[in-house]
Amino acid sequence: GAKELDVTLIYGLKNNSPILLEFENCRFDLFMNKVITSIFSEKMKSRAEQIHEFGKNLIVKVADVHDLIIMKSVTSRIKDLEDIIVIVKKNVINWNIIVEEAKEQINLGNERAVLSLGEKLEKLNNQRAITIPKVILDELWRLLKRQVGKGSRR
Repeated sequence: GAKELDVTLIYGLKNNSPILLEFENCRFDLFMNKVITSIFSEKMKSRAEQIHEFGKNLIVKVADVHDLIIMKSVTSRIKDLEDIIVIVKKNVINWNIIVEEAKEQINLGNERAVLSLGEKLEKLNNQRAITIPKVILDELWRLLKRQVGKGSRR
């Protein structure tokens, strides 16, 4: 009973666009294995513990809050920044999980992961919308410097 929406209205002509479904005033963005540039890693899959079954043909595993922060950091949409604020304020965040997943994203080929994540978290921290431990921001920028250093040797 869901209605499929035109994905280009929201995501433009980007690669790896989702299937957009609307059902009773709710919109679902259904991605498979990759959300924009974020790759759904094995650790992300294991952290996705919340499961919803819709009949026999659709089983949805909901991404963990830590992974949602990473996935929402790769966009430039204001709504995603607002979502990150809500996630951080409503949940106990283990920032080390986020740093480790950022490293994993680089290993999987998501070259923008650390830059996008660090930029968004620092912006929200500077605006005092959320508080990010300084050690975490420092570690993300160290990762980025290391990543840039490796890229310049190619």
